[in-house]
Amino acid sequence: MTMTMQTNLRGRLRNTSLPHSHGLLPLFETVVNSIHALEEADIPTEDGWITVEIIRSSQQEMEFDNVDVSVGRPAEKAIEGFKVTDNGPGFNQVNMASFMTLDSEYKAAKGGRGVGRLLWLKAFKSVEVASTYADEGGDLRFRRFLFTADRGVEDIAAHDDAPGLRRCTCVHLNGFQENYRDRAAKKAAKIAESLLEHCLWYFVRDGSAPRIEIVDSGNRINLDDEYEKHMLSSAETDQVKVKGKEFDLTHVKLRTNSSGTHTIAYCAARQVVTQESIAGRVPGLFGRLRDDENDFFYACYVRSTYLDEKVRSERTSFDIIESAEGFFARTEVSLGEIREAVLARAKEHLSRYLEDNLHLARSRIEEFVAKKAPRYRPILKRVPDSELNIDPNIS
Repeated sequence: MTMTMQTNLRGRLRNTSLPHSHGLLPLFETVVNSIHALEEADIPTEDGWITVEIIRSSQQEMEFDNVDVSVGRPAEKAIEGFKVTDNGPGFNQVNMASFMTLDSEYKAAKGGRGVGRLLWLKAFKSVEVASTYADEGGDLRFRRFLFTADRGVEDIAAHDDAPGLRRCTCVHLNGFQENYRDRAAKKAAKIAESLLEHCLWYFVRDGSAPRIEIVDSGNRINLDDEYEKHMLSSAETDQVKVKGKEFDLTHVKLRTNSSGTHTIAYCAARQVVTQESIAGRVPGLFGRLRDDENDFFYACYVRSTYLDEKVRSERTSFDIIESAEGFFARTEVSLGEIREAVLARAKEHLSRYLEDNLHLARSRIEEFVAKKAPRYRPILKRVPDSELNIDPNIS
């Protein structure tokens, strides 16, 4: 006898983790889902489009609560939710069946874990989906449904007469929970920058990304423009191996980034999962670097099937030990080993840019010794430049 296992949505949500500092992750996951949907429908990137509309509160707040005291101008109204619209295949029968199956393996080949919709309900009170899609015969159909923690999926409308003459799907993330909203970016420019960093691989790959726009009270930000604004030159690819595991590296020079420092970004399913600063981890890697014409920050995006396998379902961290010791030292790949391999390759990649900083660091120390600490002069000549790993701008 075969028995069907039941799923308790509220219990599943309770066991799903989403740190309050990751309140925009459900939005980013929705955009990535749209990118995957466009790829699934074989829509060329130049014909695909995704629009992210920021829904702000219409309630007028008290005057002293609605002023950004740092600059003396009206503050942004609170974000209530987002609408993500795309021209992908929509919620046809196959995609709807996948949506109704928690932990679905339908998009496993793209790194999907089937838990993205759970993140929606961690940060938002409800999600409304409206989709015009083509059935197996090519005729347009329409469905609309509501997704909540209390009632699961509720059909609002489903009929053969599809409004409009094209496929189109809108996912409305509604009721941004306060504990997530308060720690999330408020300004459209910052949200666009963070979304670009999260999805940067889609922009640097061959074929680029579909047109993605952020809309906020009529103002539009095109992520292609943001990409051009942040990217200094074309990305360069590389590869390292750690205990037989291959890791693909993408070296990027950025005019600016949200962290204002040099970073390694570890990715899974072609999305950024975690980032860490590497300033000071490589001799000479301090402050902005400079090429022939411009200052820049360095970022290295790390991808691997190993990272895809080890990412936690919520995509906020990895199940990888920091260091492998004892019995596991010969077989287990640790995060520390991955980091050291990436840093070694970053040092090679940036070598010609680091020389200037190393020279400035040496000059800064020599000046300090000459003017303030002459007692160190006898040992200064014994220290290699590579070990004078200090920020030349240090006080």
